[in-house]
Amino acid sequence: MNYAIYDDSCQTILNYVSKVNLGSAQLGELDNDWTTWFDGSAIHVNLKQASDLKIYGANGMVLWKGTLSEGKHLVQPSLSPGIYWLTNGISTQKIYVSL
Repeated sequence: MNYAIYDDSCQTILNYVSKVNLGSAQLGELDNDWTTWFDGSAIHVNLKQASDLKIYGANGMVLWKGTLSEGKHLVQPSLSPGIYWLTNGISTQKIYVSL
């Protein structure tokens, strides 16, 4: 298991811990170009540059797509509790939606 250690705000990665050598594989969750999280009511997306984003469900279907400018955004698609994947076409990050 590889993981990142975040500061108290849960937005800034302080350190990476690699327990398993994944070779050339990359972890999208450690992408420093954008961050995302769910706060209980909305998905927060913080972008360093404008991006086309898509939200995928576990079945692989696109549930939401849009173009967001650089900066902080709240995305509020109607999603059931579960795990979802956000992608900007280069990297992918997971969010856990719970109500």
